[in-house]
Amino acid sequence: MVRNQMKRRDFIRTVIAGSAALGWPVQRTYSEEPEPIQTNRQHVVREPLHMLRDGYQFSIPEPTEFREVVIVGAGATSLFAAYHLPGVDLVCLEKELRTGGNAQRDLRDGTYMNLGAAYTDMESELIDFMEREFNLSPLLIGGYDAYVLDKTIVRNLYRDDFKGLPYSERIKEEFRRFVALITEISARLRDEADILFAGKATVDPLVRREILDLDSISFEHWLRVNNFPKEVVKWCEIYCPPQVSSFPKNSSAFICVLIMGGMQNYDSIGSWPGGLAAMAEALAEGVTKQGQGRIRTGSCVIRVKNTIDGKFVDVTYLQDNKLQTIRCRACIWGAHNHVARYAIPDMPAEQNDAFSKIEYLDISMINLCFNRTIYNKDYITWLDNAPIQNFMPADWVLNRGKTREDTPQILSCDWANPPEKRSMLLSDSWIVEQCQLTASRINEIFPGSIDYLEEIRVFLRAHSWVNYSPGYVSDVMPYVSKDIGRIVMSGTDHGSFSDSMYAGIESAAAASDRLVVH
Repeated sequence: MVRNQMKRRDFIRTVIAGSAALGWPVQRTYSEEPEPIQTNRQHVVREPLHMLRDGYQFSIPEPTEFREVVIVGAGATSLFAAYHLPGVDLVCLEKELRTGGNAQRDLRDGTYMNLGAAYTDMESELIDFMEREFNLSPLLIGGYDAYVLDKTIVRNLYRDDFKGLPYSERIKEEFRRFVALITEISARLRDEADILFAGKATVDPLVRREILDLDSISFEHWLRVNNFPKEVVKWCEIYCPPQVSSFPKNSSAFICVLIMGGMQNYDSIGSWPGGLAAMAEALAEGVTKQGQGRIRTGSCVIRVKNTIDGKFVDVTYLQDNKLQTIRCRACIWGAHNHVARYAIPDMPAEQNDAFSKIEYLDISMINLCFNRTIYNKDYITWLDNAPIQNFMPADWVLNRGKTREDTPQILSCDWANPPEKRSMLLSDSWIVEQCQLTASRINEIFPGSIDYLEEIRVFLRAHSWVNYSPGYVSDVMPYVSKDIGRIVMSGTDHGSFSDSMYAGIESAAAASDRLVVH
């Protein structure tokens, strides 16, 4: 797959790519270098935070507004917290122009496409809550992972016990050994892991020690120590970035084993058209219905500080290039923790040091918009030799497995960008190139598909997901939910919507306690 090998007909007609919402028309991007492109790019709001990180001293105004509670952010955790404070005078300050955090979706010609969080368990306390409060139930995904090696599509990878892999029987047996080992380890560690994640005291010291030992090494190292061949390592390098939010060389072995140990099928997994954004949208609407002005978008918080007397919190934010300060009785921090270490001057040194160790992986979605159906046999198909790690039919939960050749289709592709290439996300031409390489790879697998490609959409160049690097459990996790005076740390940056729900509810309770006047 080299660009100069593409035929003249192999072009991308339109690229719509962005940060907050970037769109540019491209008449035809051929195999040659594209001509300069005029964009109307609007970045995700980062400049004020970069100034904060670099030590810029903002001139902090006196408070001009009072609220009982201020919530920083309007992602899933913040929305759950706000929803559980229905009678409280509060406001969520969200730096972006839309709510939902990583749970986003977009609409094209009646089809929703996923821009972030993809699926959840069909049965859980989260789903019980969404059904009870919003009459919102997920649709079944079902099926198994598929895996493309070169041009060979291996369907039902796990169900068929890896028999379809184009490898020798010895290598197939190594895949089986890998699955058996991580399944056994994750099952053994899971109960103590749940206790650890809940912040409770150790129940089984030996298992807790095993968890911490695994957490201290990278998954890449663990694979090497267990003598897995390069074919198994390759599979992990493709699977881990979008599913674990980390490449094996950068990830805690404990986190990878725990997550990969549960992967088998999607028969108890569900979603909505466009992913989990449906839940975030319902929450935001619910919070808004509780009272006017409870969500304020385009509001970038740059400082959260307890007052000297310890009775209030002053929250300063930037909106329309103007700094404003709200005084409140309690503040819930629901934004990224790596921002908190710069925005909260009261943060203890050891907590600040722990937050400095948090790393993030940039994950986005490349949506390939075709005027006919290209592939509709599997929910997630993983692939090698591409910028992306997988592709998914965007309307799968509505049209799972249906034969409908002439129906337009969007393939939503997970695109986890290696940390060493983070700076390239600012390059328009590089983004276009990654889109073209993605379309070319899909065309290799499905010859002629590029002729039906009408548009490529990259709504956000980077959703920041926590990279659970080695040492995260021991060095970082004990501090993520450690409150600072009247500032409630929600332990945000969660890996699932369920985690966000629990954290939001707990944060709401903690904020309520601070509203009691003694």
